[in-house]
Amino acid sequence: MDAGKLFILQKFIGQQDVLFKIPVYQRNYDWKPEHVRRLLLDIKNIIETGNKHFLGTIVHMADSSKLLGGVSQYVIIDGQQRLTTMMILLNALADVAKETGDTEVETKINNQYLHNMYCTNSDLKVKLKPIKSDNEQFVALLNKQYDTMNQQGHIYTNYGLCKTELSKWVKSGITVQQILDALAMLEIVEITLDKGQDDPQIIFESINSTGLELTSSDLIRNFLLMNAQNQDYLYENYWLYIENKLKDNEDYKNLNNFFMRYTVYKTNKQVNERDLYESFVSYYRENSFSQQSI
Repeated sequence: MDAGKLFILQKFIGQQDVLFKIPVYQRNYDWKPEHVRRLLLDIKNIIETGNKHFLGTIVHMADSSKLLGGVSQYVIIDGQQRLTTMMILLNALADVAKETGDTEVETKINNQYLHNMYCTNSDLKVKLKPIKSDNEQFVALLNKQYDTMNQQGHIYTNYGLCKTELSKWVKSGITVQQILDALAMLEIVEITLDKGQDDPQIIFESINSTGLELTSSDLIRNFLLMNAQNQDYLYENYWLYIENKLKDNEDYKNLNNFFMRYTVYKTNKQVNERDLYESFVSYYRENSFSQQSI
């Protein structure tokens, strides 16, 4: 495991030929408007004071192999909420730059931060690849296909919030270049895990102090999918089916209710919310289940 502090734009997002993949065991993008407003206030403070700001931690798995086209893949273990929000914010700033005629900033954001400029593989052109449902929304956002998006979803909502606020800043006299310079003052701690040496599941479960609290169903999803060799297949054919049946738009609390009732029924024991994850895992291990047989 290696860790170091760096500026997120220049040294992380700004790398060329990289793919930031959100693995299927991660939760969906779930930042609320209040989380985005807090980030915008921090960015406004950077503009006003010139002081850098610590954004948080991003943990990813090291992978020495490269994807077709020479693209390096970063599998994001923790920090996907911050990273996805940064990409949404950058897209909003590019759109504001276009509207104000600052094509230099617009081009820089699109070519350096949102896309792999020189990549010829269309599947790897966009640097961020969230899980399936979020990826569809994010790609639609980048392609300006707003009518096809879920307009109650977090990606669309947070993009609209960012664009509205950034437009207000520009009207007040702040330039898009000043905003981009402020984003360049956001620091992260990058933690790189060594494949085969560091256990991503233990780290995923333990890092939860600076982001959104993990629900029991988040942890169960992580437990079932993280170390599976066929995690994409399991996600597409099992987990996504359950999720689509139970979620209410962007509300996933029915997933917790489902696993609560399932665990109580199978164990014939009372289970409370606090102990749901441990009870589910114990039942799974005691019966030597596989992800498909449970």
